[in-house]
Amino acid sequence: TTSNTEQKTIDLAWKDERTHFEKSSSRVGPEFQVDVLPAAGSYISGPSTDAHDGGHLFERVWNPEEAEKSGKLNFVHTRVKFNKRESAYDMFHSRCYRLPGFYEEVNNV
Repeated sequence: TTSNTEQKTIDLAWKDERTHFEKSSSRVGPEFQVDVLPAAGSYISGPSTDAHDGGHLFERVWNPEEAEKSGKLNFVHTRVKFNKRESAYDMFHSRCYRLPGFYEEVNNV
């Protein structure tokens, strides 16, 4: 049989040359808890796009309504290679869902 010291050395051998963080318990108490939790859906919607002013926390890169109006709702999904789709959605949106020059721009990604 092996001693407890040897067993501990064997168990921690995978951590050699890595940072070891000691286990800790969750922090309990008022200084570690949320003071105010807003109700779901209570965000402020408006023309502001600055998150610091209570605006949206995202930048719109795809508008399905506009894509559907132009008849190209599934265009990027069905015609662009999977490894270029993410940037293609943004490009297509910035081009107002118009095709001239789109393929060349996607191929340069």
